[in-house]
Amino acid sequence: MIQYLIGLVAYSSSAVLSYSFKDVRGFYLIGCILGIVANLGWLSIARTTHNPSTLLMKGLYWDAMITAIYVLVPFMVATVKLTPYQIVGGLLILTGIFLTKV
Repeated sequence: MIQYLIGLVAYSSSAVLSYSFKDVRGFYLIGCILGIVANLGWLSIARTTHNPSTLLMKGLYWDAMITAIYVLVPFMVATVKLTPYQIVGGLLILTGIFLTKV
């Protein structure tokens, strides 16, 4: 469970910080470090799970968490309004994740 929290914090921080930096070069190092930390969280989950079907469900939760973070952060940080095409695109992304994991 702590691995999901680590991933949530790392990916959320990365998503929010990507809107905070005016110069992209300043974000590279921080973004790489946060990505490594988040991936170590997933690696820990994968190594401690021995049942393949359990690992697939944990992967579904992980992917849904990442997708939700990167979809919701623009609404919280920037003033983004969804168009119908974007709503359909988001639903297709979530459907694709669900179909490939289940």
